[in-house]
Amino acid sequence: MNKEKILKEAKKRVHDQSVMDAEDDNIICVLDKLYDETHTHSKIIAYLLEVPTSNDNKESFLSLFLKRIDVPAEYLSTKKWTIYRERTFDEGRIDFVLESSEYVVAIEMKLGAGDGSHQLERYDRFCRSRHKEYGLYYLTIGGYEPSEQSVGGIDVNRLHCISFSKDILEWLGACLGITEYGGYKYSLIKQYIGAVRQITDKGTTFGMSDLIKDSETAFAVVELHNELQDKIAAVMSDFLKALMEYLGENTDREYIVASLDGNEYYFETGKSYPGFYTILDSIQVNTVLYRFYFAVEVNYKLYVYFGFDRVKKNGEEENINIDMMRKKDRAFCDRCLERVWQLDIRDLKTENDIYWVYVENTKGEKLDFKHWSDSVIELIDDMDIQVEYIGDYIVNRILKRI
Repeated sequence: MNKEKILKEAKKRVHDQSVMDAEDDNIICVLDKLYDETHTHSKIIAYLLEVPTSNDNKESFLSLFLKRIDVPAEYLSTKKWTIYRERTFDEGRIDFVLESSEYVVAIEMKLGAGDGSHQLERYDRFCRSRHKEYGLYYLTIGGYEPSEQSVGGIDVNRLHCISFSKDILEWLGACLGITEYGGYKYSLIKQYIGAVRQITDKGTTFGMSDLIKDSETAFAVVELHNELQDKIAAVMSDFLKALMEYLGENTDREYIVASLDGNEYYFETGKSYPGFYTILDSIQVNTVLYRFYFAVEVNYKLYVYFGFDRVKKNGEEENINIDMMRKKDRAFCDRCLERVWQLDIRDLKTENDIYWVYVENTKGEKLDFKHWSDSVIELIDDMDIQVEYIGDYIVNRILKRI
């Protein structure tokens, strides 16, 4: 099967899938809460662990979870387990603690942020203070290992790396199996499975695998994939360059490039996210220049944000958080943030000490470069229209008012 035939069949299947309800159409995605550990995943998982199931079921969501993460069998018969979400103690806060009279489960969940200083080592001390058997669980998207500094000197035999991609999805599937079809609990679990599949890249694939029946077709598919990836990388670069040029033509600001290389984003590791920024204000404190800036960046999706950085005497640049900026010069910090608040931007969020918001196209869609969303692919044909629309939003809604 040649490339033209593959594309024709793929287009048909994508269309057929689009008219069906898919797991990806879930309220968590709609509300842009896919990567919100505290207010999405933590709350939903805690709810499911605590919610009672039918009296006819010998299993509960909790018992299925304990089995899934391999809690020793001798502790599974315990009926009374207490679920703590955001469990605080003297040295910090643990995402989940599940505790019975004999065993403690401590779970740290990570969807992107790095480990805190000696984080798991501190959690290990908490577990030992309970004077029971215990296990430490590190929950990430793909079951990744924690950093060495976080682990410190703990007994690694007590540390278990678990994942959303396998453990959470399989647990949720087991929960569906003991839940009445069509009820509210069933619907909630289905919705959450869709969200987890989104963050683990296990969403619907439109059933394309059966198209590959021989090596000739496989090579054609690989060639198509590589061509599309190269094209999307070029589209990203062209789009960011055109957007920066548009902003330069319509404002009196200088824009500094972080990176506009789509190939760097897709094919190289350890690089900063593509984008550019402009300095909105600055203040000198002793030998250090502190700056308040506005940036346009691609991190999965296109978004804009406000933040602070500093330029040391040797010219080294470093992002800093709001608390640090406020300690260095409270008046400057508060004055800059007040300018952001006065913009009254819809859906403006604060996270990791920046204020940010996704930018949408003419259809009200977010440009997801990571997953090659329709809005990104359509840039191939309507680049100029989207650059002008998004550029006007940034110029008139933000830069001319800040």
